[in-house]
Amino acid sequence: MDTSRPRYLHMFLVFVKIGLFTIGGGPAMIPLIRDEFVEKQKWIRDEDITNVLALSQSLPGVIAVNASTFLGYRLGGT
Repeated sequence: MDTSRPRYLHMFLVFVKIGLFTIGGGPAMIPLIRDEFVEKQKWIRDEDITNVLALSQSLPGVIAVNASTFLGYRLGGT
């Protein structure tokens, strides 16, 4: 896991890329979110994405929005 915090613009562009190239809604975004955040950017560990998805599914609302909000808060803070 990268110890430096990503810049807000960089995180925004990653989320825009995921949103633009995903057809099928929230569940279709999960593999892309994992690939981008774990494999490419190395912002979180593979074990952490499982916790993010479990928490996102337990909350009301769209899973992709909940996961994006949680990841943005965890990486960028308030």
